[in-house]
Amino acid sequence: MAGTGGAISRVKFDEELTYETVNNEAPRGICGSGLIDAIAVMKKLGVIDESGAFSGDYSAAAEKYVKNIDGKDAFFICDNVFITGKDVREVQLAKAAVCAGINVIMNEAGISAKDVEQVVLAGGFGSHLDGDAIKAIGLIPSDCGGEIVFAGNTAGTGASAYALFEEARQRIAALRVNSVYTELSANADFMDEFMEQMSFCSDED
Repeated sequence: MAGTGGAISRVKFDEELTYETVNNEAPRGICGSGLIDAIAVMKKLGVIDESGAFSGDYSAAAEKYVKNIDGKDAFFICDNVFITGKDVREVQLAKAAVCAGINVIMNEAGISAKDVEQVVLAGGFGSHLDGDAIKAIGLIPSDCGGEIVFAGNTAGTGASAYALFEEARQRIAALRVNSVYTELSANADFMDEFMEQMSFCSDED
């Protein structure tokens, strides 16, 4: 669900599973940031393996949160909110595309993840993600050396700045001159990177 009242927005595990909801309302579903956190917790507990499949061999810490629904395992955050294998696969596809795109662009720039000084995450979704969780699931390369900055609605802010300030228009014009566009759909390396990034095995594993 969207990040509205009752959406689980944070999931953590430290001896016990805990969660937070938007506006501290009773949980009604889960939004994007909570889903990313939940996948990271499932990976940490060994509920899912490197392929993203439910492992079936759960530790004592994990098995209390796994229940069978219609013959398939699901990870329960609370009584009415749970993560299925289908949910995991959808996150897997999205994170593989994002990380593959990042790697292709870095390769074209001739740099590695450790050379990155700053990662800027924009948009409403990006503003609420947890830096450790996105690295844990491989949404961005786990060995990115730079700090992660959550920038919020950069599209709206940038459009407003462009309309109101001459200095902003000059800066944007300079950025356009120095920017290089990469079409990922036509890039020969993108699909190879995409398949490689499907795994939940990070560089730290």
